[in-house]
Amino acid sequence: MNQRENFVASLSREGPEWVPHDILLTEPVESRFRKITGEYDYQSYFEVPHRYITIDNVWDPSVPFEQSPEVFSHYYGGRSLKQGTFIDEWGIAYEPRSMHHYCRLVHPMESLQSVRELEDYPFPDELMRCRFPGIRDRVDAIHWQGLSAVGQLGMTIFEIAWYLRGMNNLFMDLTIRKDFASYLLDRITSIRCEVAREYSRAGVDLICLGDDIGTQHGPLMKLELWRKWFKPRLKKVIEAAKEENPDLLIFYHTDGDVRMFIKDLIEIGVEVLNPIQPECMNPAELKRLYGDKLSFWGGVGTQTTLPFGTPTDVKAAVKNLIKNVGYNGGLLVSPTHVVMPDVPWANIVAFYEAVKEYGRYK
Repeated sequence: MNQRENFVASLSREGPEWVPHDILLTEPVESRFRKITGEYDYQSYFEVPHRYITIDNVWDPSVPFEQSPEVFSHYYGGRSLKQGTFIDEWGIAYEPRSMHHYCRLVHPMESLQSVRELEDYPFPDELMRCRFPGIRDRVDAIHWQGLSAVGQLGMTIFEIAWYLRGMNNLFMDLTIRKDFASYLLDRITSIRCEVAREYSRAGVDLICLGDDIGTQHGPLMKLELWRKWFKPRLKKVIEAAKEENPDLLIFYHTDGDVRMFIKDLIEIGVEVLNPIQPECMNPAELKRLYGDKLSFWGGVGTQTTLPFGTPTDVKAAVKNLIKNVGYNGGLLVSPTHVVMPDVPWANIVAFYEAVKEYGRYK
């Protein structure tokens, strides 16, 4: 098997030869990697078996799209945005904070009150279609290397909605402004369905969907609320992708304790769950309960073991995860989040060495 074949076999639970893995470094850690190893591409160095493709982009004035940040300027209420702020094609502004992955969101729909105002909002559907033609070439180039192509469609519905609206406003919409909420979520879902179809047509092996619906101590919303507003729309996105390619794998990311949602996610077609935070869910228990229907991606704690453990601790965590979750396939080992600057380099190396040492099936 090459890396792509093993990646697909593992997440399909169809006789992989080894346990695949993933690791995503923040920019400061990537800089450290380059200084220590003299190498440039950490994914190749650590033998990551897949590469990510994304259609969503922040605004780049060198890209000749019809839409520009000026389209959204009056949605910021005359606010002066901080130096270094970037704006994505949805109009969401990201003001920089202390380091990578930390920013302050400016919600462009925060003051909207009516469906008519939503109808006038410059949603990015036409803008995003300009990016579709080149996807097939990018997928083919990844496959030519013997790697899997993974389409990124995170912040699928719920997160895009609250990034646009503000979380408090969105939950109020779901409760008392239901026509407004329906229009907003349906418009987002329509755009996401089209992107999912394009990824599928291009031949990606897996699509990453995701909306954080859990906290460290339980769900972010009641199950009934999620079932009413988000489950049927997420199902539409999955169905749109599967219509183009029934063999496409569907991955869903949500942080936190989301045990309450797992049966429903499986019901609508989710096949891979990420990131399986060991601080609030037991990966071995999830394997026992759902391992015949669901594969798992993640499992190595970035709140505990990776930053605060020793290399021996990291190796033990990886070994136990492979033993308790990796049997019969269905596991991709990875940290449960991006690797932050407080993670010792020795622990990153220990993670990689442990997957290589303990991850063979044959």
